Amino acid sequence: SQETGGRRMSQDSAPGFADIEEEEEEGLALSPEDLERRLQSLLDTCTYTVYNYTRMGLFDRDKLIVLTLLTFTILLRSQAIDPTEYEGLCKGLRNPTPPPITDDLSRWMTEGQWSSLDVLTTLPSFTNLAKDMEKSSDDWSHWCNNEAAERAAMPGEWSKISDFKQLLIVRTLRPDRITNALQNFCEKVMGSHYVNQDAFSPAQVAQESSSSTPIFFILFPGYSPSKEVEQYANKIGKSVENGQLTLISMGQGQEGPAEAVLDKYIKEGGWVFLDNVHLMQGWIPRLERKLEIASENAHSDFRCFFSAEPINGASHAKIVPESILQTCI
Repeated sequence: SQETGGRRMSQDSAPGFADIEEEEEEGLALSPEDLERRLQSLLDTCTYTVYNYTRMGLFDRDKLIVLTLLTFTILLRSQAIDPTEYEGLCKGLRNPTPPPITDDLSRWMTEGQWSSLDVLTTLPSFTNLAKDMEKSSDDWSHWCNNEAAERAAMPGEWSKISDFKQLLIVRTLRPDRITNALQNFCEKVMGSHYVNQDAFSPAQVAQESSSSTPIFFILFPGYSPSKEVEQYANKIGKSVENGQLTLISMGQGQEGPAEAVLDKYIKEGGWVFLDNVHLMQGWIPRLERKLEIASENAHSDFRCFFSAEPINGASHAKIVPESILQTCI
């Protein structure tokens, strides 16, 4: 019968399918070296993606701090740097009662530098540093007086020590250059894309967002990204004229129009930019509720952009509710 023939054909073909599956598995099998490279590639991609999202919400002054912590955490976990030396770099300890400074070093070294150097020489890798400085006092004086000492080669064999260990010497003798030194170090270890952030791109932000993910801009005086967002929206066919884009500068009397546009776009799709919401703090809870509704059942083409300025003299004041910030780009 047809059923019997089908069963027989299935039984006869089973070994063939098994052979094909075995060949596919062999083709997909990775050598230990390829597997290691694949895992490292995944790790690098995940690390950068998380960091890149994180720095979108950071002030410029805080980005290097976060990047430095990330870099050193990776190096510590991989045992690439010594924990004791890392602690010394972070604390920058000084000996309150150091021994008398030598005559050669006193010509160019301050008491503060000497007290820090005295503590640094207690670490195994730096026990001979003070003595070498005395022997090559002029060379070290020239290095220390260099405007960008962190970029200049250190005298003698000290130029061959690891970049991380050189950070400790910069921290000791030129603490004013440690910020630049850390930026150079992080760029060398992590890559330039961690340090050099691309300029704001409305296209990229729009691509990374969704109907349930608002986009929040922290403003500084004299600048608003609304024009750039409008230009990109026009390129993809959304404009004020065709009703697919609405720009509202928030202020007294704009609560009703803002809510009407949000209700319409949540249902039908469209982009809305609410500029300067910090001027409407009493209305922000209403915005919070609208965005909660949008996160559940908004049209797939709905996007909400909004902006606010920190309050002068109270930069840490809570203007936008935490629940909104947690869902924003």
